[in-house]
Amino acid sequence: MENLSLASPSGSLGMNEIQRSLASDPWTADGDELEMKDKVLGLIRERLRSSVYIAIRSVEAQYSEGKLYFRGILPTFYTKQVLLSLAEDLAAKGVIKIVDETRVLKH
Repeated sequence: MENLSLASPSGSLGMNEIQRSLASDPWTADGDELEMKDKVLGLIRERLRSSVYIAIRSVEAQYSEGKLYFRGILPTFYTKQVLLSLAEDLAAKGVIKIVDETRVLKH
């Protein structure tokens, strides 16, 4: 089992950090880092594009060394939670950590 953790750039705990234990699957069993990067980015970018929330569609996703980065501006904390839920199953796809660098306009 792998842990998928979510951290904010400030490293604070609480709302910005979640951990999920998920079973790994054979999706990550073979292939190099570049192939893994393409698969993860393709999957998450499709999820972002398919979102019913327009603000989520504009979030930028990057993947490097097992870390998935989200960058952008979201209108509410709810849309931020929706965004993060799109990636919660990616531990089985090789994502070790989700780094949330999004900003929320309304508090």
